Amino acid sequence: MISGHKGVSWSLHPIMRSVALERILVSGGERWTEPVAVKLPAPLHDKVIRDARVLTGLDDGGLLAAVTEQLHEDHASREWRLLEQVRDAGLSQAGALGLSQVIAALNAGRVAHLVYDPEVRYIGSVGADGALYADEEVGAGNEAATAGPRLTERLVERALSTRARVSPVEGAADGVLGDAAGIGALLRW
Repeated sequence: MISGHKGVSWSLHPIMRSVALERILVSGGERWTEPVAVKLPAPLHDKVIRDARVLTGLDDGGLLAAVTEQLHEDHASREWRLLEQVRDAGLSQAGALGLSQVIAALNAGRVAHLVYDPEVRYIGSVGADGALYADEEVGAGNEAATAGPRLTERLVERALSTRARVSPVEGAADGVLGDAAGIGALLRW
């Protein structure tokens, strides 16, 4: 049991070493939420979701609903920021936008983070050498390529094989990455 917000930071250190925390919801009413959140160790600050409500009086169902609501809102906000970051990187040449640019970057091992819309069926092919091609593109020397009925799966496999992060974002093609058919990437170099 933690008796005050000063003990929270100290108490989380053993947990941090044994568990990979994705998000931390801090809820302590108007008085305690912010003071507790800022006392957490610096590496956790970007993982904190602040909820100024007091959730301690809720039953299990109410608590589950409140936490789920906060996590969904946070997830949507993070996805939106990621899409904007990818778009901005692509416009400044620090990223790739559209299937052709993304595939070229994947083939070169330059993708650090692939973002795509899982609702879009990307079309392309796989060359004899394993290179990916967008739409009707072909490799140097017009080598034969096999149509890739599961190109999205190949894109994800290629990204993961180069240790890139992968984020499917539903609706990316309808929003921020609309001009890029919902696909983009942050590049390593």
